[in-house]
Parts: sequence; C-alpha cells; structure tokens
Amino acid sequence: MGTIDLDRDNAVRPRRRTPSEGAPPPPLPGADVDWRDQAAFSEARPTPELITFAETLLKHEGLALQGAPVLLRHRPGDRGLPGDDGQGLRFALDLTGSGSSLLGGALVFFDDTGRGAGWRAETGALTVWSGPDPDLTELVPGAPERLTLIGRVRELTGA
Repeated sequence: MGTIDLDRDNAVRPRRRTPSEGAPPPPLPGADVDWRDQAAFSEARPTPELITFAETLLKHEGLALQGAPVLLRHRPGDRGLPGDDGQGLRFALDLTGSGSSLLGGALVFFDDTGRGAGWRAETGALTVWSGPDPDLTELVPGAPERLTLIGRVRELTGA
C-alpha cells in the first residue's frame, strides 16, 4: 500500500491491496458466531484468530488496529456499512470474494461530484480510507454471502 496519500480535503484516498499469490486465506468464522441482525446486514464480534490475522496483515502495511473491529455478513438483498463519524483511518478486509462485480457487494467510494469508483469483493483484499464511508452495493439474488471485517486503524510510527 505504501505511503498514505491525502487528497485536497485531507482525507486518505481509498487504497486497495490485493492478496499476494500463495498468501494464507483469512480464517473464516464457524457456525458458533453470534450474529446480530441489523436493517441492512448482520454483525458479530470477530474470532480471536481473525483479529490476529488482521493485525498481522495490517502491521505488514504499516498500520495497527485501533479499537475493536466488527465482522459483517451481507446476504442477497443486503447492502451498506455501519454508520461512522468519518474521522480517522478505516479499513475493510474482504473475507469472502465473488467472481464478478455483477453479483453486487462492491465497495464503492463517491467523490463530491457523485462519481463513484470501487472494487468487487476479493478474498483477502484490504481497503483503507478516511473521510465518508463507502457504500457496499446490494447483493443480487443467488449471490453467495459476503463476509467483511471492518474497523479503525492508525499508522505505525516509524513505518
């Protein structure tokens, strides 16, 4: 991911790191996860193994977790992310991918003119941003559920 790049509003431009070939997949949660249904998605506390995986990946990118991340599950018809105040650095770690952006579940960022750009879900991909949260587009009927770990990060000093 490299150096954090700020735009004219002092917000971090969304950056995406795709998983390297041969990288271990993220540890998926088991059936014992206590999902809490929200209006547009379900959320849960991530497993310790998933937090350790995220900490290792973030450290490699010069970042560290700040506070407790949240595990999100999107099913067909679900969309969006939990609300946030837009302050500080945020991240999304794709735990499950999709073969096509046509299935929905794309992470889309909009600029102040309404133009959008984003990425489809890709297992192990990491996206970092600041400022307004992106939209997560609706999953279409028949799409596999999407699991994403989201939270806050900070830059490691001296990284």
